[in-house]
Amino acid sequence: MFALTRIRHKLLFYYTLLFALSLTVGFATIYVIIRDSLQKNIESELQNTTTSVYNLVQTSATVSIKNYLRGVAEKNVEIIDALYQQSRQGLQTDALAREKAAAVLLSQTIGESGYIYCLDSNGIVVVHPQQALLGTDVSDYSFVKDVLAKKRGYLEYDWKNPGEEVARPKALYMLHFEPWDWIIAVSSYRAEFKGLVNVDDFKQSVLDLKFGKTGYAFVVNSEGRAIIHPKLEGVNILADESLPNEYLAEIIRRKNGRMVYPWQNPGETKPRFKLCIFNYIEDYDWIVAAASYHEEFYQPLRTIGTLVLATFLATMLLVLSLSFKISNSITNPLQKLMDHFDHAGKGD
Repeated sequence: MFALTRIRHKLLFYYTLLFALSLTVGFATIYVIIRDSLQKNIESELQNTTTSVYNLVQTSATVSIKNYLRGVAEKNVEIIDALYQQSRQGLQTDALAREKAAAVLLSQTIGESGYIYCLDSNGIVVVHPQQALLGTDVSDYSFVKDVLAKKRGYLEYDWKNPGEEVARPKALYMLHFEPWDWIIAVSSYRAEFKGLVNVDDFKQSVLDLKFGKTGYAFVVNSEGRAIIHPKLEGVNILADESLPNEYLAEIIRRKNGRMVYPWQNPGETKPRFKLCIFNYIEDYDWIVAAASYHEEFYQPLRTIGTLVLATFLATMLLVLSLSFKISNSITNPLQKLMDHFDHAGKGD
């Protein structure tokens, strides 16, 4: 009798242990897969938001630069056309009109170091601040090929002057003055047009980017001043000792990447962990970032974890009941057989 009881207990124990281990491995694997998938989706969403902000800034800058250069180009075409009309009316020679036009173009500085130059349709330099280039055929340069093909419109390209190690992005707007076959190009480096970018053009679009309950995008410069922020706009976060600014200092130092850090907004009683994805815009010395609190992003994971645990416990109860029935199905026939032998031994 006691032997059968021990067998029943062993069967119950081993069946339960086997099912418990199988369920634990299965549920743990499912949980890890869901957790990793959720984390990838979270970081992907933040990265996409950061990219969206980056593109907003770049698009706004491009539109501002294009409009500025176009305005300069159009104004100079008006001046050149006036000189051309004077030559047609006999008020001055064509050569003098061209000389005056070149002087007007060369007297202007675009941005900090930019200038205006002119090519003809064959790629020959007809106006340029560097006198040595006059009459030179520059049609082999890839960007010049684009200039000759378009003759009017906006163009961006990378350029490296002699002695420079790294090429930098340049912006150019061109118009074709057909009477003289001058392609008038107004050009300078993109980085020299920082002052043209109007933050108000895209600020609301950045502030409208939300994820989770309180996640947001923001823009800061390398000095720690919040260019765009839902609560701290205009504040130099690095200089404000009431804020946990050491984490922003690390973000500014790294410029690109991801970071998890505790953050406490004004009016909140305690800090909460945030995940932040950030990228650097070199032209404007800005860092665009998207951040949200861990607790908000991982709330679905906690819900799933609770559901998994409840399912595990319910399954274990079912397994215990099933194991008990299986052990009984094995030990009960044995018990009957033992009883039969016992009765037979007594002569019953």
